[in-house]
Amino acid sequence: MNAPLAMTVTEAAKALRMRRSRLEEAIRSGELPAFSVGPQRGTRISMRALERFIEQRTFNNTKSL
Repeated sequence: MNAPLAMTVTEAAKALRMRRSRLEEAIRSGELPAFSVGPQRGTRISMRALERFIEQRTFNNTKSL
């Protein structure tokens, strides 16, 4: 089975072990890009956007000298 291209906010929060409200706050501020799939289907976050979000918050994300 193929990996998903996007997750719901709830799925992403569970995967990252974060509060859903924190992810919603990041989406509202533009810190985490997301897109809507319609009024009944809700908001989605692409896997690429989630990867960038994680990379930006990784403590050991240092560049070699």
